[in-house]
Amino acid sequence: MSVLDFLYLLVWLFVVLLLGVVAYLLVDRFVSGLGDSYGLSKMCGVVLFTYLVWLSSFIGIGALPVFVILVIIGIILFFRRGVDFSIFGFYEFVFAVSFLSFASVRSFYPEIYGAEKLMDFAILNSLFRAEVFPPLDPWLSGGYLDFYYYFGHLVVATMGKLTGTPPEVAYNLGLSLFFALAVTTTVSLGYNLAGKKRCGLLAAFFAVLSGNLKSVVLAIKTVYYGFTPDIYYYWGSSRVIPNTANEFPSFTFLHGDLHAHLAAIPLQLLFLVLLLNLYRSLQRGRFEVGTCILTGFVLGFFFPTHSWDYPTYLFIIVLITVYLLGASKQMLKVLSVIVGSSLIFFIPFQITYSSLGCCFCRSHSSWCICIIIFR
Repeated sequence: MSVLDFLYLLVWLFVVLLLGVVAYLLVDRFVSGLGDSYGLSKMCGVVLFTYLVWLSSFIGIGALPVFVILVIIGIILFFRRGVDFSIFGFYEFVFAVSFLSFASVRSFYPEIYGAEKLMDFAILNSLFRAEVFPPLDPWLSGGYLDFYYYFGHLVVATMGKLTGTPPEVAYNLGLSLFFALAVTTTVSLGYNLAGKKRCGLLAAFFAVLSGNLKSVVLAIKTVYYGFTPDIYYYWGSSRVIPNTANEFPSFTFLHGDLHAHLAAIPLQLLFLVLLLNLYRSLQRGRFEVGTCILTGFVLGFFFPTHSWDYPTYLFIIVLITVYLLGASKQMLKVLSVIVGSSLIFFIPFQITYSSLGCCFCRSHSSWCICIIIFR
């Protein structure tokens, strides 16, 4: 890692710090069901900033003016309201350590080569060059990237263009950013569930850092066959079901493909925190429009980031709402606001997106393989 690369890293840390503080000041009032909201603020800030840059691009406004406007709004809110930053240092420490640690790991093999990295880098470069959306197809001249969900790459491109980071450096910093956001947001989820910092750290270990039971299988084989298998062949841990991919977060981050499913990991964790907030709010019999709009906005962000997650988490929201409110007018009101927000915020993407279609899977897995993966 060169001195210039390290400077880029520090600039990214500072930008995410500012975005997190601004997001905290904006969303704190809408997450009253949580004991702490600063832990999710960084992911909220990155999501909000990316969305506003994307939206403002339709009228020719770039990343820097959007960032400046957000910072000004944050300063105004800071002086208007009393803000509790009591847990500020804890989350900043967790994020900084996670970001720097993963960036250090990537510095040992920063090459953008192998697997599907070239595809991801092509999409990233297309977004760096984009002046309008959807961006140009990086493979087919004259075409548009209107057939793929690219918002995960857009997060990295937006940060890169704001900070002047070249694409080849932004690629690796983007991986480090998503890893650190995943760790920090999981800590927030664990802390808000149990009320203890160590529970948040433990949650981050199991959700982001630990793997599946493939290592246990290797240990059993070692005892049975009397030899040590190739423990450095990490690929096998993600191919437990034959002819399929069964990745888990630690594998996905280490493998280093800047894919949609990697970018969606911290977004999924953010949504779980918001689901906890929604559950507690509805449990107290409170219908808060702002809470529902925020939840719907993040739900809608799934579609341009990793479309397959949208129906999954929509189904979970329906289950929670029906469980707490039953078949009532309030249930319909909550779902209408959430689903409506998720669609309205992303109308420009919906009307320019062209799906290639899908079908039902007809092959199934045995129960023993499922145990290895999901334990």
